[in-house]
Amino acid sequence: MSDNIMIPPAVLLVEMNGRELKLVNCTECEITVWSFDELNFANNSIILKFFCVEEYGYSEIEISDSEVLYINYNGSYWEYKIKIRDEQYSLKYNGILEQLDSIKKYDDSCNEFYDDYESAKIEWFGNNRGYDAQKDIINCFQQCFLVENFDDYKMFLDMPKNEFVSYKLKNYYLNETFLAEDFSRVYIGNQYCHNLFPGDDMLLKLMKKALSEKLEITIAFTYIREIFISKVCGTIDCIFEWCVKNDTKVEVIVNDWGMLEVLSDKLDRLTPVLGVLLNKRKKDPRTYRKIGLEKYNSYLEENNLNAEHFCDFLKKNGIERIEYESHGVANRYAILKASISFPYYQTNTSQYCPLYAQCVNLNRNYQKLVTQCPKYCRKFAMMFPKNVKAIGRYNSIFGIDNELLRNEGFLKELKNSPVDRLVLNI
Repeated sequence: MSDNIMIPPAVLLVEMNGRELKLVNCTECEITVWSFDELNFANNSIILKFFCVEEYGYSEIEISDSEVLYINYNGSYWEYKIKIRDEQYSLKYNGILEQLDSIKKYDDSCNEFYDDYESAKIEWFGNNRGYDAQKDIINCFQQCFLVENFDDYKMFLDMPKNEFVSYKLKNYYLNETFLAEDFSRVYIGNQYCHNLFPGDDMLLKLMKKALSEKLEITIAFTYIREIFISKVCGTIDCIFEWCVKNDTKVEVIVNDWGMLEVLSDKLDRLTPVLGVLLNKRKKDPRTYRKIGLEKYNSYLEENNLNAEHFCDFLKKNGIERIEYESHGVANRYAILKASISFPYYQTNTSQYCPLYAQCVNLNRNYQKLVTQCPKYCRKFAMMFPKNVKAIGRYNSIFGIDNELLRNEGFLKELKNSPVDRLVLNI
């Protein structure tokens, strides 16, 4: 007889009279279960459901020949130890053991970390395709860069555009992959953290600099907290007035449905674009290791944007473009224009900054709304084990997808999609 083993949840399910019981442990001929109610074995069979990796489904057997060896009630639940007399069970049980042994390669545990963020960037972004190998296809798209934090704001104002972009490319080991002069649009602001959005005076200076560099402009807003509604409305008024004065138009990224109302009477100068926080996806850097993923890929590729009536709603509110991300699973694009951000993709964003909590409390779980932000993100990032391939920057966690940097086939696929804009979000 095999020793008792702990079966992972959902690998083996136990039911009786239409109710699931909690499986505590099992052997080749016995199971132990817990039940909230007392069970009647006289007129009820035990149903066992065994998970099968190959079929990614359950096979079910009914056990009619069994014997209760032990019963105990501890004041909260009933515990039953049951002897199973059924050859089917023994075969299925041993199959489960073989199956568990075969999927150890999917073990997520890893204690190996990068020495620092710099060594992680070398592994993630080094050894990419050279510029000459991809220039013909990459220049089919508009190329965009980000100015998204206070260090960026200062450097962008102090440097010529090409010098600024070259500095950013070199810092991420991408200076052999892109040319600074090919970038023709700048995204100003931050889609994730409200504390990283520039003040109105700084924003107008950044827009003026972008205009002088003959760059097209996208202003990136994040969610809008109720206490900041009037502030955001004031900022939108400033942007609108600047556009009228300079006879130009800019895009505004919408990551909060309330922004549609704010922009509704300014669409002649301000063009709304649906942001990544509202383009909701199931994104996880561990997705590729999930068992049975291939059967559900099509569901991960789509979201509400693939519903025609939802796209009609966006169009009625002036939205003709959607921001997507390269996140390890193919996007099934809507019928609107599309931009795609890479190599970082957002997985989690918190209004209560985990990085601040870690720096102040030495525990990322002790989070609160940061009203006076000390900008810890200028110096620190949160590292994860190497097998996770993720980074914590400011109030968000990002996965890394470098396929667009290394695989020309991905760019060729994008060329035949609604994507006409690449956003390098470094």
